[in-house]
Amino acid sequence: MGAASEEISVAGKNGSSGRKSRFILTFTIVVVIVELLILIPLGLFVISSERTSFAMGLQRRVLVLLESITQGSLSYLPSNDIHQIDLVPQLAKAMNGAVYITVTGYAKGGTYPDVVWATNDPGISGKIDTATIQPGISQLSDQLSHELPSIIEDINGRSARDVAEIEATNRNDEQSISEKLSSIANGSVGTIPAFNPDDVDVLKGEYLFYKPILYRHGQDRLYYRGMVRLEVDAGPVLAEAHQAETNFMRIALIVAGIVLCLGIVGAFLLSAWFGTPPDTGV
Repeated sequence: MGAASEEISVAGKNGSSGRKSRFILTFTIVVVIVELLILIPLGLFVISSERTSFAMGLQRRVLVLLESITQGSLSYLPSNDIHQIDLVPQLAKAMNGAVYITVTGYAKGGTYPDVVWATNDPGISGKIDTATIQPGISQLSDQLSHELPSIIEDINGRSARDVAEIEATNRNDEQSISEKLSSIANGSVGTIPAFNPDDVDVLKGEYLFYKPILYRHGQDRLYYRGMVRLEVDAGPVLAEAHQAETNFMRIALIVAGIVLCLGIVGAFLLSAWFGTPPDTGV
């Protein structure tokens, strides 16, 4: 009888220990599944949000730089000051990822709207009609050039209508006219290819941002005077986004590991607290 009782006791303890182990394993698996259900969607959301945020930040920096370039061009282009306007492309140093800046406009007394006045484009020799760059003479031909006629027509048409309205109400209010032309220029900023911050792949490749230079000379009804081109390599910004994503994933995994450890400890405590848990058949 004593030996039989001892065998039954040992068997009971082994069975209890086995059920506790299964309980802890089941609890751990549940914790891991819950963590995955939370971390995977959260990770995808954070990655998408981070890239959108970085893309919007890049876009804001580009707009600020374009405005600076445009203002610099407005100071020197009307007087065809080659020496001063040649300094404008150096503004590219102000932004990480800026590849080059090109300022174009009309030649003095000419009608072609895309004559190079200043540039630091390393590949400019393959885009102009002269052997070497000649500011105020070399005609540019790139992916934007064939779109210029329609852009110029649209800008001059809108500018003429808006200026006519200002003149009808405020006579010759040059301040209001300048502000209106600035607003039209800001609304005419474009990119090749299209730059969409909401696109998860937007930070791959290079983009040509452009903004028109608008001003009125005397009573001339020609308002389009030139174009600012800014090519940007989104690669550095993508690297920053990747680093932010890596940091997030590292923190998320650390937190998940802590939660898992707490879950395992909790399972041990529960199994000890309740004694032998009910056999669920797992």
